[in-house]
Amino acid sequence: EKEVGCTFWTMKGNNLVLMLVTGLVFMSLLYNNDVQCKLAVTELLSENENENDDDTQTASAREEQRTARKSDKFDHEANSRKVARWRASLQQAIQSKDKENVSKLRRGFKSNIVIPCEYTFIDLGANVGDTLRKFIDSGFPEIDGKQWLFNHEKAEIGDICYGCTITGKPRPETWTLPKYMKENMKGKQPEDYCYYGVEGNPTFTSTLKDAELRVMNMDPRPVRHVHFFTQHIGTGKDGPSTLYLDKVNPADNFWGSSIYKSHWDVAKSGGDTGTPVTGITLTTLLRETVKPGGHVIVKIDIEGAEYPMMEEALQSNILCHLVKDKGVSISMVLEPHEDKVIGSDKPRLHWEEIKGEETIKNCG
Repeated sequence: EKEVGCTFWTMKGNNLVLMLVTGLVFMSLLYNNDVQCKLAVTELLSENENENDDDTQTASAREEQRTARKSDKFDHEANSRKVARWRASLQQAIQSKDKENVSKLRRGFKSNIVIPCEYTFIDLGANVGDTLRKFIDSGFPEIDGKQWLFNHEKAEIGDICYGCTITGKPRPETWTLPKYMKENMKGKQPEDYCYYGVEGNPTFTSTLKDAELRVMNMDPRPVRHVHFFTQHIGTGKDGPSTLYLDKVNPADNFWGSSIYKSHWDVAKSGGDTGTPVTGITLTTLLRETVKPGGHVIVKIDIEGAEYPMMEEALQSNILCHLVKDKGVSISMVLEPHEDKVIGSDKPRLHWEEIKGEETIKNCG
């Protein structure tokens, strides 16, 4: 017996009795206008369905799911009022020929795809999204000494592992990103972090957006938030830019695409492979995605663009500012590319001239 504004009987674990009671309850609702009672009945019946589907689910887990459902409810009425106000304002601006306000109001629908977080992972050079997968992997427990993988394309845990070949024979011990994450996440887990990936190659836009949508719709979600800046590149200046595409390495997901036309994979591709993209600086990314007092992991693998991007970050003083003034801890994984790869020694020599690495380390 359960008091919910009306009293009725149910029996858990007995489908026949439950079916009979369900019919009686809904018949009684025809004569009961108490909305609270109806909602409670529906909720209790939903609980019974969940129990029959999965008897191993604990009461605390069910309570967490109910709480999450309540907190995630979309307020349709409030949303309708907001849209109506926006529409009326836009209509008024159009009628009064206020072009400036019309232009502003046309962008009136805000999107929460980028939110500042206390714990943030920034992935510059996201490629096909494999770093997101490896980041999520770092939160999985090992099974028989092996790290299990997350399939970011299907949004499910895979059946292969780091340290294993397809035949199951162990590989030589090597550095892996999940291992690095476990050692540098300050006692936190991937679900505490917001992940932001930056990738310029338009070939991967659809793949990355699909992965973002799948992960964001998982329950429970293995990371706090996910967003890919597609057709964006990390560089030294915000705004329109050009990415020269690698066309010769399909097996490696065209990993040689670069802002440098002289990059050896771009040169092998014919050189004339430029595509318009949007440049975004590390300063802008950090300002938009990081909260004071937290932890940021920055992974950079952008085929030579690391030099102008890091130089801009030094000039803006964003790294030292976050560490010394905002109490942010920063872990950085950067792959510096050799002169022969990018086809020039100027970026590296200039980086050494301004003592870039030394300056970063002095910030802490």
